[in-house]
Amino acid sequence: MGDEKTLTAKLEAFMEQMATRQQALEEQVAMLSFSVQKTTKGDSEKNNEEQGSSGGKKRNSDSQHGWGMVPRHSKMEFPTYDGVRDPLRWLKRCEKLFSNQQTNEEEKVSLTSFHLLGEAQLWFDQIEEEEANLDWERFRECCHVRFGPPMSNNPLGELVNLRQTGTVEEYQRQFQSLLARTTDLKPRQQVNLFTAGLVEELRIDIEMQQPGNLGVAMNMARALERKQKVSSKMLSQTNLNWSTSQNAGSTSIIPTNKSFAKEGGQTTKPMGNNSNIGSSAPFIKRLTRAEMAERRAKGLCYNCDESYSMGHRCKRLFWIEVPDIEDEQDDEVDDLEISLHAIRGTCNSSTMQLTTKMSGKTVLVLVDSGSTHNFLREGLVPRLGLKKQKKSGLQVCVANGERVPSIGICKTVQFVVANDNFQADFYTIPLEGFDMILGVKWLCTLGPILWDFSSLTMQFAVNKKKILWQGQHPEEVPRLSLIQGQDLTNIVLDKLLVEFVHLFQEPSGLPPNRKCNHRITLKPGTGPIVVRPYRYPHFQKDEIEKQCDQMLQQGIIRPSRSPFSSLVLLVKKHDGSWRFCIDYRELNACTVKDKYPIPVVDELLDELHGA
Repeated sequence: MGDEKTLTAKLEAFMEQMATRQQALEEQVAMLSFSVQKTTKGDSEKNNEEQGSSGGKKRNSDSQHGWGMVPRHSKMEFPTYDGVRDPLRWLKRCEKLFSNQQTNEEEKVSLTSFHLLGEAQLWFDQIEEEEANLDWERFRECCHVRFGPPMSNNPLGELVNLRQTGTVEEYQRQFQSLLARTTDLKPRQQVNLFTAGLVEELRIDIEMQQPGNLGVAMNMARALERKQKVSSKMLSQTNLNWSTSQNAGSTSIIPTNKSFAKEGGQTTKPMGNNSNIGSSAPFIKRLTRAEMAERRAKGLCYNCDESYSMGHRCKRLFWIEVPDIEDEQDDEVDDLEISLHAIRGTCNSSTMQLTTKMSGKTVLVLVDSGSTHNFLREGLVPRLGLKKQKKSGLQVCVANGERVPSIGICKTVQFVVANDNFQADFYTIPLEGFDMILGVKWLCTLGPILWDFSSLTMQFAVNKKKILWQGQHPEEVPRLSLIQGQDLTNIVLDKLLVEFVHLFQEPSGLPPNRKCNHRITLKPGTGPIVVRPYRYPHFQKDEIEKQCDQMLQQGIIRPSRSPFSSLVLLVKKHDGSWRFCIDYRELNACTVKDKYPIPVVDELLDELHGA
């Protein structure tokens, strides 16, 4: 009991001692707070007085030396460098970071070394061993020597000699790259150097504007460059329209027989009806071979961007100059066109039909002024024993806009008309009524032609020999007409199908129950037969699911819970449909076969022999 009283007394004394100390500490804190407030108030009053008298020089001086309130720094990520690109921009970013964070000079190199990667890290390890006291200026110099472009002793001279050779954007990048290595240049000097390197058209305009700084000068140069591009484009379009109107009003484009026969209709020459045409140079539109082939493939006119067909007239006329190609003239083929009468085997008032001999066989010919080239029926080529050169991509344009493919060309084909020998090149196409078509290209080689369509006569001269062709009337040429036959139905079969229509209906369920149900007897000890399914292609999987759904709807099958399973196979029919089959081979192997002895008469007689 005495011990408890003693312990309680000690605790009370300790608590009183702690309370006394706490009170003393609170008094000291209050005194310190009062002293700080008094000191801060006196300093602020003193600073205000000095700021009013000396314009704030004291506070500015304190802020420059880092005295007074400590600035709050924002969190910034230190840039990394791997030694691949020019280190100039990276070094400038590091210096800006050092300035913002007020980093000491002796800590800059050490802090930077933690952010070097790859080849740059290996280089720093080596240079750190070679130089013990490496400061920031020495680090910058070594970094430029190792990873920067070749150092120039006169970067200002390179900047002065820089000239614009491409676009303004390219020249601006080159100028800024050299300007970053040049120091102590005033803004006006930078503008003068940049302006001096521009092309003359831009330089004169910018010098007249007198930009205040380099950024304004660069912006003005880019804007003037865009303006010049738009102006040149509008000027070229204006010249094009003016030349077109002058040429269209003073000339007409008419192909002469000589040029058409020589070049196959590719080159057209203007025939002027005004004596002043030669005084002004016409606008000439030149087409390359690639452009000609592209326009033929698209079915476009050479002169304009509209689709080409017989009787086409260009809205704007041009002269078209095509380079003369003598060695490769055979490889370049003009647009092949054939009239609608020639392709269908009919005649009109501008055609004439006659017969000719070719390889000893009689051939029906149509002389057609509406077809550009000569054509030969494809099926006639092997019969006549002609050699055909295959050419891919040839197409013949029919007058109605359709296109017929041509497989090749038969060159220098000999044929006889009225005991006179001729030769020509023929393109092979499928023809219906005629075996051979003589077009304008070959007719132009005959020179002047006197054609009387009323009497169907054609007169021309070859080597000063007058030749007369007598055409035939359409009714004089015997022809056969083919009629598309129709399938005749059997009346007897139709009656049977109608009478037993219920037998040909799709099944809608299982057959009725019979007196005897079918059984599958397995061998003793046989377990459930489960066969792993095949991996079906995607289209077969869809077909199996489709047929299963149909059979479920028809009631032929039902969902199974049996432990037995067999494979499903699809067998393709002749009509392209699929037959749904089940592979029961595994099940049949375990099935007891039903065998019944079938007596043979000969064996029975042998057994009865001697009875």
